[in-house]
Amino acid sequence: MVSGLARWLLLTLLLSGCASTPAVRDQFYQLTASELMPSSQVPLHPGTLLVTNIAARGFLGGLPIVFRDDEQPSLTQRYDNHLWEQPPARMLKAQLVRTLDSAGIFRHVLADPSGAQIDYRLSGQLTRFEHRPTAQPPTVALELELTLIETSTRRLRLARRYARQQPTAASTPVAMVAAFNQLVDQVLDEIIADLRKI
Repeated sequence: MVSGLARWLLLTLLLSGCASTPAVRDQFYQLTASELMPSSQVPLHPGTLLVTNIAARGFLGGLPIVFRDDEQPSLTQRYDNHLWEQPPARMLKAQLVRTLDSAGIFRHVLADPSGAQIDYRLSGQLTRFEHRPTAQPPTVALELELTLIETSTRRLRLARRYARQQPTAASTPVAMVAAFNQLVDQVLDEIIADLRKI
């Protein structure tokens, strides 16, 4: 009887402990850059642009949102339950392809070569995409390196590092993601402006 009662009490304690600490659900977020109205003008470059996969190393290649504390700037950390729907570099590439396609700078913009003749190749590496919650004010930061090569001549047409920060409107996950989206909009505008000059 004693052992049976002990087992019953242990089970009761375990169940009550589980009930008092509900599991924290993962929250998934996506990048949604602003829509760019399709251009009706003749393309500046009557060729096909291939946007290759954007490289990302370390934590930037995963789903957890990365943050950095100003008191420990050399320490990269990840939120446990705040995650991107897809790795940031993959979402950024999708936004880049969509924006470049709407901008009308090139006749065609591809995310996959699909056997087509490629006239220009745009490659990139995402080196920073992080939240700075202890900055004053709290900010999000992005650094992206891009190179554009004309395939027929191997000529380098563009090589630039884009680095920007955007303050968050509040100390909430929603405000953080909104700031990331604003940041991506700004960088995409810069890229479009640069490609119009080549």
